[in-house]
Amino acid sequence: MQRLHMASKKKSRKKQIAQDTADDQFLVEANKAADWTEKNLKSIVTALAAVAVIVASVLGFKEMNERSKSEATQKLTEAIVEYREITDLQKVLTSTQPEKLIDDAKKALPSFEAIIASKEAGAELAKLYAADLEFRAGAHEKAEALYKGYLDTAANDDIVRFVALEGAGYAAEELKNYDTALTYFEQLTKLPEDFYLDYGLKHVARIHELKEDKAKALATYKELLEKVPDTKLKEFVDAKIASLE
Repeated sequence: MQRLHMASKKKSRKKQIAQDTADDQFLVEANKAADWTEKNLKSIVTALAAVAVIVASVLGFKEMNERSKSEATQKLTEAIVEYREITDLQKVLTSTQPEKLIDDAKKALPSFEAIIASKEAGAELAKLYAADLEFRAGAHEKAEALYKGYLDTAANDDIVRFVALEGAGYAAEELKNYDTALTYFEQLTKLPEDFYLDYGLKHVARIHELKEDKAKALATYKELLEKVPDTKLKEFVDAKIASLE
């Protein structure tokens, strides 16, 4: 799960962003997060992936004057620091108080909600964090709405569009709106350069299983192995195929 296929033009854009923002410590840290994401994203759930997509905010900050950029950066930085503390993977996995995790998520929401309401640079990115927190708090309808809000304005080649698609799919799935979830997950299979194709097909197959359509689920799992033969999901998919045949 260490490999992340990114289109070459995205790599070039990332290098340019790194060069343009070399003196901005906030964005330096953002690029470090993006590098970490490239190595680890496929081994964690999308909810946790949101913490590493801060690099996308660069596009908005570049359009602001220095004073406004500093203020927006500070607000978003403070909100993300709090987010990272309460969503720390080790903390989440070892917690024996699920209610506290939910309360922590709710407490962190107002900071992101204020950024979204301001409509300043970073407001769209804040929707991803707020959506994740709503999901953790069990507010799946709100989570889906926030993810959808991000998707409504995101370009087709947005480098973190997949985070919103997967998050919205998970939220719809939790609500048992399987057809809606399927629509989101199917879009994951159509991203540029087949990025995230194997995970998209996995989600599509899972939803077919939930809809008790074993034939389509089986066909989709087989399609996954045909299109991405070196997928890190192979062991999982092989087991699924064996159970469905």
